[in-house]
Amino acid sequence: MRRLLLALYLMALPATADVLQQFVARDGLTGQFTQRILSPEGAVLDQSSGDFKLLKPHFFWWHITAPDNQLMVAADNSLTQIDWDLEVTVERQLSDTERSPFYWLLAPRETLLTAFTLDATGAAVTLTPRDPSAYYQRLLVAQEGPDLWRVTLLDQAGQSIDLALSTLPKVRLAPGDFLVPSVNF
Repeated sequence: MRRLLLALYLMALPATADVLQQFVARDGLTGQFTQRILSPEGAVLDQSSGDFKLLKPHFFWWHITAPDNQLMVAADNSLTQIDWDLEVTVERQLSDTERSPFYWLLAPRETLLTAFTLDATGAAVTLTPRDPSAYYQRLLVAQEGPDLWRVTLLDQAGQSIDLALSTLPKVRLAPGDFLVPSVNF
């Protein structure tokens, strides 16, 4: 009887692999986000919201719709930033060493284990870089609902970025979904 109760208890606990695997097993994610940048003391420095798309291996779309109108699109090794309020477009090449937190969140598990130590607590996983000089000192991924994720990133200065990602289920993305829109400025 004890073994049965222990087995049922262990089955009810979300395992590290389950939380992280649900996130990294996807080829891509799309949905809405809210973002808060917090000081080391916890004061809100900035807030924004919008929509996002992520597709393995190197496609990223981050469209801030409030309070400003900005877009960042990464496709392979190119990053384009558009700010409609300032009427500015910036394009640049990304090096292999410039990896956003979203690269890591969509990376294969083997790659994560090489770069991070993993610590599970309930329905969350904390990724701590093995390299002490890494820009982000900690990434926390937590599942708060079937299609709701919280990602918190702590940088070297003690600031954190808190993201709530509301994902759309079963949306198939393709590289053509990451085309930079044309602008007239």
